[in-house]
Amino acid sequence: MYRAQVRASILDLFGVGMVPRAEAKRRLDLTFIFRLDKRRDEDNLRARFKAGLDALVQCGLLIDDDPRFLETGDLTILVDKDRAPLTIIELEDVT
Repeated sequence: MYRAQVRASILDLFGVGMVPRAEAKRRLDLTFIFRLDKRRDEDNLRARFKAGLDALVQCGLLIDDDPRFLETGDLTILVDKDRAPLTIIELEDVT
């Protein structure tokens, strides 16, 4: 169920042609926004986004999630009670 919700959200956001389909390697930067200022483990946050990564591939925004087609970029953690919970996804073509 969670994977289906993530995929539907990504399709809603990116399925309208705002981001062209991937034709080459892309860099992925993630920003996680939380309500509480607690210690967070970056590895766990990346693992938590696996369903989102799979959805980006399924939607064509990434060719694949292996290192040939995906450069793992920055992971930023912010605390903002008004915007949380929120994950910001940034994709950039790598030349």
